Amino acid sequence: QVDDRPWPLVGVRSQPMTTDTFKLDFSAPPPPEMIRHIPSATDPTVSVAAFAFAEIVAFDDADNDGTFHVGSLATGSRMVGPDAYRGTAPMHAIFYVQQAHPPPLIPELDRVLSASVGYHLAMADCDPSTTDGQFTQATQGEQFRIALGPAQAMLPESRVCLLSHVLPLTP
Repeated sequence: QVDDRPWPLVGVRSQPMTTDTFKLDFSAPPPPEMIRHIPSATDPTVSVAAFAFAEIVAFDDADNDGTFHVGSLATGSRMVGPDAYRGTAPMHAIFYVQQAHPPPLIPELDRVLSASVGYHLAMADCDPSTTDGQFTQATQGEQFRIALGPAQAMLPESRVCLLSHVLPLTP
């Protein structure tokens, strides 16, 4: 697994639409080290799909430097002070598809990995009776909400499925 890494806002523009609504525009791919490559079952040196995934978070920029830092996955991806998480988009995430792949590959991600190359807003489709789910592409122009809460070091988990964990490949 790759440690979480806040992406500096290079190539990302936030545009206010109303007092409580904004639009994000992406003009550059994520940093190369954040791209996850899925190896071929027959030749592990060849990628069959490549993507990056980002949680959508709001944070309290206590030191006013416009960025934040996150510890390793081993330590729970805690936000490094003085900044703190304030909230997250409960059911949405941003995916960047660098190399698409038709299903089946990873059931939880197939509907996103088969998308065109570029950025996509995705929504978690969770089965409320289990922790099973899959990400699906959001519809064009779909909006999402960020649920704000008290400042805290840990990312507030609000999904019942598709948390940060290793996803098995379909043979």
